[in-house]
Amino acid sequence: MFRLKLTAVIAAVIAVCSTFSPASGAPSAVNAPATQCFSNAATAPAVPYFSNASCGSCVSSACGGACAYVSSSSASVWRGGDVFAGCGEKAVALTFDDGPHPHITDKILAVLEKYGVKATFFEIGRNVRLYPEVTSRVIAAGHEVGNHTDSHAFLRGFSTEHVENEIMSADDAISDVCEYETHFLRPPGGIYDSAVVEASSDEEKVIALWTIDTLDWNHRSCKGITDEVLTHVKGGDIILMHDYVSGESHTVEALEIIIPELLSRGYTFVTLSDMYLNWQTAGSGG
Repeated sequence: MFRLKLTAVIAAVIAVCSTFSPASGAPSAVNAPATQCFSNAATAPAVPYFSNASCGSCVSSACGGACAYVSSSSASVWRGGDVFAGCGEKAVALTFDDGPHPHITDKILAVLEKYGVKATFFEIGRNVRLYPEVTSRVIAAGHEVGNHTDSHAFLRGFSTEHVENEIMSADDAISDVCEYETHFLRPPGGIYDSAVVEASSDEEKVIALWTIDTLDWNHRSCKGITDEVLTHVKGGDIILMHDYVSGESHTVEALEIIIPELLSRGYTFVTLSDMYLNWQTAGSGG
């Protein structure tokens, strides 16, 4: 029955999406098991997603008072230096890298609002300074913002001090807009080493990776993006997409197919903070 349904979905995707094919030779996505939660807690059991998580204080009214996931007990909740790769039975997290973009980000926000879905946006400090009003709209809509460094340079091979400066500069750009505190660092390319882990620990950031790479940054077709997600998705997946793409992007039209289909399968869309905090709560018996 599931195979028949999946076949029908793919047929619908072909009808809706353009027929443009992704570039030949593009690497295939590597999808981690849904039960992988932390790199330093591989033996921890998978836990279900609970919908009753609450966040702490909120950001300034200038950004709509959206929840910033700031907790008075953050030192015991946000374990800086952890490497988070998703967890949960029927929860998935949409994440968007490299923004904000003056046009694409707002189009994505419109699709998310249409379906009542929250997501996490990993923003680059230099882009936030260029388009602060877009970052403000992301936060005002209740989405989460994560740190994607200030310059989007690969971090491996640099000193801890250099990595900390990249993190702090991006945080400063974001907080200047909305007095917002980020809890996740996504290193560009997902590339990190011991200096990045140390800097993340010092700055109290959880390193956020992903389990499904849509390769939308490579101008992949709507069908290619959609097939990648719908074929591989499992509970606890973190889906990597981009809201800043130079040139042709099919991310928005792919979302119009992916979101309603996953909702029909019973999935819940959550922010990374929701996913992380619920794992922490359930794992600690709270």
